[in-house]
Amino acid sequence: PCLYKGLLELTDYAKNKGFKISIITNGSLLLHENFPTKDLFRKIDMLGISVDSFDKNDLIKLGCYTKQENILEKSQLKEIIYLAKTINPNIKIKLNTVVSSINKNTQLTQLENEIIIDRWKILKMKLFSNKEFSNKDLLISDEEFEKFLKLNRRTNGEVIAENSLERSYLIIDNQGNFIDNKNDNYKIIGNLLKENFSNLFSKYQFDREL
Repeated sequence: PCLYKGLLELTDYAKNKGFKISIITNGSLLLHENFPTKDLFRKIDMLGISVDSFDKNDLIKLGCYTKQENILEKSQLKEIIYLAKTINPNIKIKLNTVVSSINKNTQLTQLENEIIIDRWKILKMKLFSNKEFSNKDLLISDEEFEKFLKLNRRTNGEVIAENSLERSYLIIDNQGNFIDNKNDNYKIIGNLLKENFSNLFSKYQFDREL
């Protein structure tokens, strides 16, 4: 979302409609001098940051780095959260961790001794495969996911574990296409710029429990 130039205007629009605003980001732009970080933090209710590892080699394998091979360092994460809490004391902090074959043995929950974390989502990576791309080499078993959860058991605070991401989110791409991720090769149900949301949603078996 931080790549979208109209992010602040979009946030204002959603707030005026009564939405609570949660943003998930890798954090790479939040400390950039030209990014309106302070204005954003004042407007949002929850800041979610993706944290899969702090090991540079692992993050490069996962593609979590810039062209200069910079990654989100732990010190930068702490700086971002300190800034967010200073600007907006009511903002909630969430971390998202996707578990794959690369980081399945990583322990991250020691972070809760250093920073305020209101919610931590731990998600088992989902297979995506088509003729051009596959992430099959990142797959882990249910047993490996459970092992990661035990390794990263929190001493306090909320943890949400999701071992299936099928139809647990509403996925809309930047062309307005409503995406069904039921299968390994995601399917377009329809386009929200051209069709009524209720009609499209009726074709989507959303998992409300997730």
